[in-house]
Amino acid sequence: MAETLFLVERYLPGADIDALAGLRLRLQAAAAEMREDGRAVVWLQSVVVPSDDTCLCLFRSPYRAYVVEANSRAAADWERISAVLAAGEL
Repeated sequence: MAETLFLVERYLPGADIDALAGLRLRLQAAAAEMREDGRAVVWLQSVVVPSDDTCLCLFRSPYRAYVVEANSRAAADWERISAVLAAGEL
């Protein structure tokens, strides 16, 4: 199956660069563990929109379920996970 980009939307009130860095480390570690188990999921990037208390994280995986599991392993609650299209390099 071809890999898809998935956008994870989460509510992170008061998030700062330290919170974002901690989230990144947890997501990267969870995805790495899953890849070791043969499940293709890669965390690509996270950004915070401070004025909206929103965090957006981008993943690449053939299955939405893998993205859900990676976020669960990272103890990262989410509001919505959507397949997305992107222009440019990732």
